Amino acid sequence: MSQVALKGEGTSDSGVYPVGARPAAAGGWGIVRANDREQLTAVWLAEGAVVGTGGESTVTLVDEGVMPSHARVRVRADGAYVEATSAEGGVWVDGVRAERMAVAHGTVVRMGSMVGVFVERELSAYCGKMGRLGDLVFGPRQRGWIETALGYVRAQESFLIEGPEGSGKAALARAAVLSAAPGRTSVVVDARSPAAKASVCDALASRASSVLVLHLEQLERAAQIEAVRLLKRSAGTLLVGTLGRPLERALADGLLAPAVATVLASRRVRVPSLESRREDLVAISSALMEREGMDPGWLSVAVVEQLMRGTWPGGIRELREVLREVVASGELTDDQRVRRVRERSTRSSMREPLGLQQEDPDLARARLQRALDRAGGTIAAAARELHVSRQAFYREVKRLGVELPRKKVHEASRM
Repeated sequence: MSQVALKGEGTSDSGVYPVGARPAAAGGWGIVRANDREQLTAVWLAEGAVVGTGGESTVTLVDEGVMPSHARVRVRADGAYVEATSAEGGVWVDGVRAERMAVAHGTVVRMGSMVGVFVERELSAYCGKMGRLGDLVFGPRQRGWIETALGYVRAQESFLIEGPEGSGKAALARAAVLSAAPGRTSVVVDARSPAAKASVCDALASRASSVLVLHLEQLERAAQIEAVRLLKRSAGTLLVGTLGRPLERALADGLLAPAVATVLASRRVRVPSLESRREDLVAISSALMEREGMDPGWLSVAVVEQLMRGTWPGGIRELREVLREVVASGELTDDQRVRRVRERSTRSSMREPLGLQQEDPDLARARLQRALDRAGGTIAAAARELHVSRQAFYREVKRLGVELPRKKVHEASRM
């Protein structure tokens, strides 16, 4: 366990990052130490802060591999930077050893055996014990949406749960009903099943205590309308529906009947993606491994760092499959495990240092594609965004095999 202490105050004159160096202060910025499975702690930072174990440091971090004067933080007009002050210790920013590198909200930082997430504001909201509700594992910052769901269940009010794939919507629905109202008769229906319409309507007609409809937007519209009609007649029945997209988008796409929005739109719970919960990933991974009978002991510092760098668009299911595959690979060195996780996890080129973006083909390809998308397919604008010439942009396109819109291909052939 790290021991974190602050010896003084600093101020940020950049206007970008909130000032607030004391741990007791509301807000503040710094690093959430996230490789503890039970507790999230904060490394509170300020302009000029020196992190280390010795007397010269202003922020004391007692952790294996941390030097007396390990790193310094600088705040400039264009953001915050972390500088390595010890050649022996080293600082890794998003997996790359750095002499001096910019950090932004969500950047993964490693010093010695400490792995954390850089946070630009409200650092105090991240601190505290990890929580559990059924199969859900969550940090202090996530308690809001969980308490909202529990409140709806206690008040016997039907509601919707929105969130990306694998974010824990179904687990939240089940756990909320069971914990807030134990003993209720619950019916769980997956709207993708052929018998979904009959199952939902039968459950509501029989006045089940609670009906959980997963993937509600995939239920036939006629069944949605009938379900709302039956719900209005079934006093005391709780309907909880999960959506894989925001309510407004489901309505615009014609996947959700307006009658559903009329009844449930005012009561919604939004579950965030795993990418926006990087500080929870160690505890989530440990819980998944224990549930699957795997030994969480091989979650080394390097593996944890790699897990936290992933974006996990497939959510919990994707994370579980990667963990299963790596463990099933048998006796591997730590470097081999890191490599396996890196190969399987999806990374965001937005969070990767430029040098790594250029060296890693997957990240470089994603970087080019993102620039093209933002530029509407216009080569000149995309090249300007990446600060390269059009000729250099075309060379990268050819090297990486990125497909251009047809008219752009003709333009390239004339150059």
